[in-house]
Amino acid sequence: MHVVAYNCKYGDMATAVGHSDGLAVLGFFFEISSKDNKGFKRIVHALGKITNPGTVYGMKPVPLMDLFPSDVNNYYRYAGGLTTPPCSEVVTWTVFRQPIPISAKQMEAFRNLKSREVDASGSLIALQDNYRPVQPLGGRSIRVNFKASQ
Repeated sequence: MHVVAYNCKYGDMATAVGHSDGLAVLGFFFEISSKDNKGFKRIVHALGKITNPGTVYGMKPVPLMDLFPSDVNNYYRYAGGLTTPPCSEVVTWTVFRQPIPISAKQMEAFRNLKSREVDASGSLIALQDNYRPVQPLGGRSIRVNFKASQ
């Protein structure tokens, strides 16, 4: 899961993408759990209403902290780029060490989402594998805020 924010000194996302300090992304991994994650309950319910692109469904806001893992003090940080085009190198990444537990049923709700792309028969295809391949380190430093032996 990515939580994307732009540097407010640039006024909006489109302008921020043009600056090396324009964006900050919080990155989280999911881990399949035997139990539903209560924090994702409303989101998963809403996903069932918006499977196809362009569908609108209103829901009450969900506090971001309800979605985060219990430990947000241990993370990796590095300067990098967007994972989708234009892949601009303007992101300060913070990737959290502890994964977010989510049930297989909840994950399936995300996997059922459709993209705007169609297959040979004209059917919408699943919104999946929409990631940028791993990039070379390119001299970047990756910082951690925990002891490597943890």
